[in-house]
Amino acid sequence: MPGRSGRQPRPRRSRPAGHLLGRPEPDLAHANAHSVKPSRLEKRRTTSNPGPVSSRVPPTHRRQRRRAADVSFVLDQLPSKWDGSGLIDRSRIAMVGQSIGGAAALATMVKNSRVRAGIDMDGSTYARIPKSGFSRPFMFIGSEQHVPGGPTPTWDRDWKLLTGWKRWIVLAGAEHESCTDTPLLSGALGIKPVYGVLSGKRSAEIIRTYVAAFLDQHLQARRQTLLDKPSTQYPEVKLCPENCGRS
Repeated sequence: MPGRSGRQPRPRRSRPAGHLLGRPEPDLAHANAHSVKPSRLEKRRTTSNPGPVSSRVPPTHRRQRRRAADVSFVLDQLPSKWDGSGLIDRSRIAMVGQSIGGAAALATMVKNSRVRAGIDMDGSTYARIPKSGFSRPFMFIGSEQHVPGGPTPTWDRDWKLLTGWKRWIVLAGAEHESCTDTPLLSGALGIKPVYGVLSGKRSAEIIRTYVAAFLDQHLQARRQTLLDKPSTQYPEVKLCPENCGRS
């Protein structure tokens, strides 16, 4: 139906349920993340003037920038306009994302110092880290396309500029969707598992464990030795660049 203005609402880009559910719970618990109505984000986008956008900027770059701007907007609004703002610990905010969301996590942190730590799950990055380096905790975790010297080189580029605590984790047998609930839903959809690909149950266990460990260490000050060396419990996990290479 037409909106209040009499114009037909524009369709919005949507994501399947698998992309919305496959997130470890700890990132919400530690970061005290809360939702803001999409209409507010849309209002900010339509009322602000971001200036001309070059047609040469790839769509993925623009989406990453917009998501980073949205997160900054949320961080502006929650402490000042939300009734429960007293529940927010502003010193313990982290951002975790998959694919373009992971790229947006790094882009947000480069521009916004309020985000204390971040994780990119299998997302090629587009934000440019200053040549002076970036010192806040950051972790890459993803599929084998992101091995050092592999087909997706952005992590190689950024790794050299991360000057603080950092980890680069590659999961043997993982795919791009392994950081979502899509593999977990495949059985219900009648999709047969692919030989050699990490099962949905196993990939979810690994992702949840390592994300929780990262957040516990950097937001709760609880040292996590799991992040320091290879684990016999999780042999699929390769700590790069020392313990993994292009396959």
